[in-house]
Amino acid sequence: MTKNMVISPKEHLGYPIGTDRKLADWSQIVEYFNLIGDASPRVMVENLGETTEGNPFILATISSPENLSRLEELREIQLRLSNPVDLSDAEAAELIEKGKTIVLITCSVHSTEVGGSQMSMELVHRLATEDNSEVKEILDNVVFLLVPSLNPDGNRIVVEWYEKYLGTKYEGSSPPYVYHKYAGHDNNRDWYMFTLKETQLAINKVHNIWHPQIVYDIHQMGKTGPRFYLPPFIDPMEPNVDPILQSGVNFMGISMADALARENKKGVTVNWVFDGWTPARAFQHYHGGIRILSEAASVNIASPIELRKDELDGRQGFNPHEARWSHPMPWRGGRWTLRDIIDYELIAATACLQTGAKFRRRWLKGTLEMGKKALNPENGPFGFVIPAGQRDPGAVNELVWVLRMGDVQVDKAVTSFKADGVEYPAESYFIRFAQPYGKFAKALLEKQVYPDLRDSPDQPPKVPYDVTGHTLSIQLGVDVVEVSEVFDAGLEVVDKPVLKAGMLIGEGKYYVFSSVPNYATKAANRLLKEGYTVSRSLDEVEIEDMVLKPGAFVVESKKGLKKLLDEMATEFGLDFIGIENPLVETFEIKKPRIGVYRAWLPNADEGWLRMVLEEYGFDYVNLYPEDIRGGALSNKADVIIVPDLNRALIM
Repeated sequence: MTKNMVISPKEHLGYPIGTDRKLADWSQIVEYFNLIGDASPRVMVENLGETTEGNPFILATISSPENLSRLEELREIQLRLSNPVDLSDAEAAELIEKGKTIVLITCSVHSTEVGGSQMSMELVHRLATEDNSEVKEILDNVVFLLVPSLNPDGNRIVVEWYEKYLGTKYEGSSPPYVYHKYAGHDNNRDWYMFTLKETQLAINKVHNIWHPQIVYDIHQMGKTGPRFYLPPFIDPMEPNVDPILQSGVNFMGISMADALARENKKGVTVNWVFDGWTPARAFQHYHGGIRILSEAASVNIASPIELRKDELDGRQGFNPHEARWSHPMPWRGGRWTLRDIIDYELIAATACLQTGAKFRRRWLKGTLEMGKKALNPENGPFGFVIPAGQRDPGAVNELVWVLRMGDVQVDKAVTSFKADGVEYPAESYFIRFAQPYGKFAKALLEKQVYPDLRDSPDQPPKVPYDVTGHTLSIQLGVDVVEVSEVFDAGLEVVDKPVLKAGMLIGEGKYYVFSSVPNYATKAANRLLKEGYTVSRSLDEVEIEDMVLKPGAFVVESKKGLKKLLDEMATEFGLDFIGIENPLVETFEIKKPRIGVYRAWLPNADEGWLRMVLEEYGFDYVNLYPEDIRGGALSNKADVIIVPDLNRALIM
């Protein structure tokens, strides 16, 4: 097949990419990538799975035909350099010569930031058809992984909304609801808990397969500041991010900004607003890859805007009119379009790939050096113990699942052991710090101390860009102990954590179970759904040597109960204890009619709330401003939950 058989985006869509008021929707983008994958020997397109709402989540792998024919070998080289156990200098040098830089570019995780997904079609077409020396250098030296959208569902939501109101006074407005079913704009804060299908697909089928050296995440921002942002990030940088990655971020960001300057693209700034503090946004910083963030000034979705010079503004010391080292060519105002966004992003993406290609050996050597340091850290703990026998085994299981998703080795003790003078029982977990991604574990398990950053001692502290802590063990209510001294123990490697099954203990007219584990709520809601009578205790329930705290669930026995309890004992790790009478005073519970308030604006907290309610088996309805104004709320709900929301925007 030849490049002449590869159709252009214009031929596919009927208009040039970036045309005012024109957007390709997800089905058109997927169709184009599949066409180009079929036609070009340089492009391989895979459907990695389904999104939350059933759309295809695709990955394009782009490289020379020779590289595409040896992908498995190149993956093995990445893995070996990342985990260089018993790797000799000669073997390492040979792998570096054979290996390729792995570059991942992800687009439009925030779906109103449409430029990235639209640009991706033009970028793949260039690489599939052009034969100049720059493209050849990229194809020969880089395996390029391109995700046209990290949120395909949102693309469909935004394009549908935009096209519906095109030509009306609402043209260019954002949808008044979240553009991911649950997470909305928070979907790029999921890189340390992996709750969303899209995050899981990206982790399981891209990051953990390839361990890319370079990850470029394409975003957009407000309209009136700089035209384009790139790293270096401002302080603070999370302390577990390797210095090689920190300097790599700076090197790549400046290289991309330099390419934009050489193309006379004005309004580019670096070292502004955005930091590198949390793994919630930067999985790759703990997995051998730099995170490059770009933020282009937005338009009204795909409708152009006009800005006067006096309408430009800034924050955190940025002056849009002033030339500085970090902002060498100010943009003076004028017309700003979707095509402008795409041009900037296309130059930046190409520069990213060129820098990955030109410095291939540098990036691979960096992978090797970080792997060596990770296996033999200069400082830090010996590891972390998650003791067995905790109050909520399900939460422990979730924490271990997160660590395993993050490619962290987790061991389980087969016998009791002593660490730092403390005895721990069998089935406790141990996470060794000296391993390829031990710093990811450390970032999630140690307590953060956000630095006190001030321009001068007499100035107030700088306001953080985002969250200040990410200690997952505290958030989940799991006890984790940092261990400093080396110890010996009988350990076995955990592949996937398996929640230890609970059991049915005894028989009786009732069964009682603790309400302390989170999964007990799932069990209670399932029992109510199946029509069983469920009550809660007002006092402690004492049964032989067991004491259940007030609030324990009590279910009245009837046909089919034991079978259901047996299933839930396995699924939720709960013990159900048979008793002849409730033993203490109880009160019956019913499934409440829950109303979740939904204002007419996108609110990620409302989406996350719905996700949790669904996961734990609660039924709910959304209530809107007109429902509240209509009154008679007791006819609609027993309890109304108002998610966190700006007071001025509630109604």
